[in-house]
Parts: sequence; structure tokens; C-alpha cells
Amino acid sequence: MPVMKKVFDTIAAPLTVRGEAAVSLIRISGPDALSIVAEVFKTRSSLSKAPARKVILGDIVDGEGHCLDRALVTLFRAPASYTGEDVVELSLHGSPLLTDLVMDRLQEKGARPAEPGEFTQRAFINGKLTLLEAESVADLISAKTPALLSRAAANLKGELDTKLLEFTRRMTDILAALNLALDFEEEFITETDREAVREQVGHLQEDIRREIRNARNAIREKNGLHVLILGPPNAGKSTLMNALLGHERVLVSDTPGTTRDYITEPFFFEGHALILIDTAGIRGEEADSLERLGISKSLSLVEKSDMIIYMSEAGSSSFEIPETVREAGVPVIPVASKWDAREESSVPPEPWLPLSALTGINMEKLKQRLSEEAGQLTETGGSGAVLLNRRQLDHLLRAGEHLEKAQDALIQGAYEEVVSDFLRQAAEELEMLTGKRIMEEMLNHIFGRFCIGK
Repeated sequence: MPVMKKVFDTIAAPLTVRGEAAVSLIRISGPDALSIVAEVFKTRSSLSKAPARKVILGDIVDGEGHCLDRALVTLFRAPASYTGEDVVELSLHGSPLLTDLVMDRLQEKGARPAEPGEFTQRAFINGKLTLLEAESVADLISAKTPALLSRAAANLKGELDTKLLEFTRRMTDILAALNLALDFEEEFITETDREAVREQVGHLQEDIRREIRNARNAIREKNGLHVLILGPPNAGKSTLMNALLGHERVLVSDTPGTTRDYITEPFFFEGHALILIDTAGIRGEEADSLERLGISKSLSLVEKSDMIIYMSEAGSSSFEIPETVREAGVPVIPVASKWDAREESSVPPEPWLPLSALTGINMEKLKQRLSEEAGQLTETGGSGAVLLNRRQLDHLLRAGEHLEKAQDALIQGAYEEVVSDFLRQAAEELEMLTGKRIMEEMLNHIFGRFCIGK
């Protein structure tokens, strides 16, 4: 393990969301967990002799011995617990006031409130979870789509560790071949061995590029696909947003330029988490100063979007997508809006989709296009393990960069020592990714993003 096991103080925190509910759960972990709980939880027999993993009924009492609640306690003795320490879980009735009173009592007896992610951090330090498995706990909790839930579950089972350890093993094999050449230089057939190493590095590069591509798509899905609804004033952007959402989120007016700022709203559709963004209409000099600020914001969102629906009225004299939009490098769905009010002879050019958000003409076709584009943008080749956060991706990107330098050095005929150094740096990045090489401040940063109680 990268971090030595050590004895911590005792911590406590509610595991359930604050609010009135049927049940509130409090977890206590640390060397004094059992003795602290025994001070506030009274049962017929001694809690210290109670068996592990058995639910016990008793009373939670205040400082004067008065009953606050009838509650349940479950003991998990070290090391067979989530954190690897003695753990006690208190199951109370779900009153926020009661939860606060019990937390106060636990602190009076020596427990302190847990920091965000501290239970899972202890699980990692005590060898109960790898770093990638620990991070997947947060991903599992925050998953907004079935695909993300499936990938986080695969990571929690250790599938991502297995995949990345295989990359490390392959790097080690290549390093071993290079070191053999260094040790027995006079017996080294340069061309043959270099060709073999170059081929091995190339295959590894290809596999890592695929993982990087999958990670980018998964992280994009995790953050929500930003779908920008763009177009000139009065093109029906707000009406379309309301139609997609199924309720009136945006006020609609026939007066051009009424949308002065962008409006965002989450939209869950066909298993994908989208963020719809209604923007100020794009027009020229006739816009007033406030409207121009809104237009500037709209255009600044183009490069940050994942997908653009560009709208132009069916009766428009020309169907043109602005150069800024065309060069954004993201999928664009061109829509000829207000198709219900078109002239009979109107025919939009390909690939413009005739649409009426008001009457529903071709709304299903638009939704189909959204689903297809979202599927391509988040494709990861199945529901298996994949990197799900930026920290992980950054380490894999740097590993890929070092591999590319190693490959370039091989092609240029550099010494084996130079190639080996690049490969060692790539392997170190993988060790940082998986937690085999880690620093305390890095741990604090990772687990500080967790919710309290995890």
C-alpha cells in the first residue's frame, strides 16, 4: 500500500441526507467507536460483548439518562468493516433535530465530525479499497445515468485497476527488454530488438489512446452534454426549449431580442443527461447595448458546447450557419423553425430539418437526432470499466505523452537509456493514477470532493 496503516481518532457523521424521513443513519468509526456509542446507547446486555453484524435494539439517552429515541445499532469490528476500523452504525428515526442531538452527544463523548470523504479515505489507507475503487464510490453516488452507474460499479469491482495494471505490466516487459540490451550490449541485435520494442510500444499507445477517448466521452456524460440552442432573434429558441422540457421554463414573446442572457436547464433524455441552453438571438447593429452583451455571451458558449441546435425561421431568405458555429468542431443540427407558419412553396435545403415546436411537427425526428448525437459523444465501447474523472485522465494523458516520446526516440535511434527513461516516466504516471505512488496532499484533494458521511 502507498500509505502505512495508522491509528486515527474516532469520527462520526450522518450517512443520510438531512431532512424529515423514516430513518436517519449515523456512522461512527475509529478505535473508541464502541466505547463512545456505549455511553449514549443503552441496551440490556453489554455492548462491548455484542456480536458483529447483528442488529441490536436499545435506547439513545441524553446526558441525564432520559430516552431520546428507540434505535438500532449494528457493530462492524476491525478489520471486517468499511473503513477497516471498529465501526458502529446507529439507525434512528429520521428527525433532523434528533440527528443533531445524537451527534452532539457523540461529540461530548469524544467523537469528532468526519470531514468530507474521510470514511472512504480511511478505507483506502487501511487497504480496504484501492484508490480507483475509492473514487468510484463518489462516482456511484453521483451517477445521473444508467451507463454511468454501470461504469462506476465496474470500477468499484476493481475492473479499472485490472486494466491499468495490465498496461503497467506491458511497460515493465518493454523496460526489461531494453535493460537486457543495456546489460548485454555486445550480444544485442539492434535492428531486430528495436523493431520488436517499437511494435510493443505502438500497441500500448493504441490501447491507451482508446482509453483516453473513452474517458473523455464518459467524463463528458458525467458533466452533462451541453446542448446550445442558437439562432437569430424570434427563431423559436425558447419555444423549442419549453417543448423539449415539457413545461414552460422560458417566457416566450414575439418581440425580437427579449432573451438577454442564456438560460440553462437539465434535461434527461434516452438515458443521457443533457443541459439545454437557451441563448440570446444573434443579430447585428440594431441590437441595443444590453442585448449585445447577451449575444456576446451566446457566442462565447459555442466553443464550450457539446452540441448545437441552430435555428432559422422557415420563411428566412437564406439558410446560413455562421462561420463561428461551423468551425466550433461540435455536431450541429440545423433546424428550419415555425414550419407550421411556412408558405406552401417553402422547402428548406438539406440538411435543415423542418420543425414546429409549437405544433410538434418533426419533434420526434429532432429528438432522434439528439439521441444519436448524444450516443456518439458518450460512446465508450460498452458498460465496462472506464476512467471517470479529470485527475485520472490527466495522468493517463501524461503517460501517453511519455510513450510518444519513447516511440520517437526509438525511431530516431536514441540510446536505450533514453527510451527507458521515457517509459519509466510513463509507468510512474500510471502508478500515480492507480494510487501506487501518492502523497498526502493529493489524498486530501481527492477525498475532499466527497460528500460528508462518505
